[in-house]
Amino acid sequence: MFLNDEMLRHQIDHIFKKYDKDNSGTLDSKELAKFMTNLYKSMGLKREATQEDALELIRKVDINGDGKMNKYEMYLAFKGMTKESFDYNQYKNQYKQDHKMQNPFGQEPKPNQQQNSGNQPYMQNPY
Repeated sequence: MFLNDEMLRHQIDHIFKKYDKDNSGTLDSKELAKFMTNLYKSMGLKREATQEDALELIRKVDINGDGKMNKYEMYLAFKGMTKESFDYNQYKNQYKQDHKMQNPFGQEPKPNQQQNSGNQPYMQNPY
């Protein structure tokens, strides 16, 4: 099933309501492992995700380096983007510049034309 960005955002919001037990706005490895286990079960797989499985996924999309997964990082994971699949350093620098506020999901970042050299399309934060 294909999810457009609006549908994906809605699904991610639902996931965070259900699994972000401490209401931190992030999923730690324990919370993420619980989500992953339930996702596997919904797909008919008899597999339990470990905290190490969750940490591995977090390491692939952890743009802000906090060791947890926020909504935007989950968005990237669902879109199939990892640090290895695009110019991660360029994107990480863009993210840091765009997210100088307390809550990085309060508004969409504005692309910085200088950093987006045209090699990689700038993906706007849907949050």
